[in-house]
Amino acid sequence: MIHLVFHTDPANRRSLGPAAVFWIDGQFIRQGSDRRIVASYKQPYWETQGGHFTRYDCFDKHEMCFEDAVGRHSESFGPFEHSWVPDGLLYTDGKLLARFSEDSQLWYCIPTHTDWSTLVILDAQQNRQ
Repeated sequence: MIHLVFHTDPANRRSLGPAAVFWIDGQFIRQGSDRRIVASYKQPYWETQGGHFTRYDCFDKHEMCFEDAVGRHSESFGPFEHSWVPDGLLYTDGKLLARFSEDSQLWYCIPTHTDWSTLVILDAQQNRQ
């Protein structure tokens, strides 16, 4: 199971999860099989659990892929030990993987040069079973 850790500084943290999967689409982060909204973006902060945060990290072993509006998936990336998203830039193990455009509301995947509506973060252990 994976967690997303939101923070602005060491004293101001919140954690979402555990979950097998998170979906980040537009202004929302969704969790679990029911895809319930657990965080929302209100520029320039993510809001969750009564707090406001500038970034989120995943420190659990995870994989990522992208999804379009009709449910088609990109290739899978990872596994990764650490990823983080400040200001719409997705870093994975120290490398920039994607960026989110406020204008188009799409994720641009740098390795494939493609746009996607949703970033999917998956538990690497469960994804292998």
